[in-house]
Amino acid sequence: MQEEGSITLDTESMKALSSEARGRILRALDEKKMTLSDLSRALELSKPTLKEHLAKLESTQLVRKADEGRKWKYYSLSRKARQILHPGLTRFKILFSFSLSMIVLSVLMMLYVWLTRTGTFAEATLACNYCGNPLYDTFIPMFATLLAIFGLIVMVYAYRELKMPGGRRVLSPPE
Repeated sequence: MQEEGSITLDTESMKALSSEARGRILRALDEKKMTLSDLSRALELSKPTLKEHLAKLESTQLVRKADEGRKWKYYSLSRKARQILHPGLTRFKILFSFSLSMIVLSVLMMLYVWLTRTGTFAEATLACNYCGNPLYDTFIPMFATLLAIFGLIVMVYAYRELKMPGGRRVLSPPE
């Protein structure tokens, strides 16, 4: 059974990541896509050395080379490398989008109830059959409020999962 947040790597990827220079290349490409010359200047490595390291990273599908038909070829991180460098980011995106959809749904529900009550919406289609119904007048707004509160709680939890710039989690105990 695989632990939560763990990433499965094949042997070739492990070998590619074992070099300090390749790790520096991945961190540099995490900031932006770069050409061979850009990487050479940033990392203070010779171009032939960089080509060798980049070829190894390309063969393990950690780096992509984009040939856009111009003079320069740009190197960038693959999705696999981004997951290695930022394992919690995917989880954050899922939690954040889920919480945002809950909040939007609750706002739409409240808007629907308000427009139905004022008679500006659905007069022709619903003829306000539910107006004055205690279940409708209390349950839907209450459900929408609880949905929005739950969405905010999930959003706070998602932000808590993000790591701070210093490498520590928000609200995590000191080491």
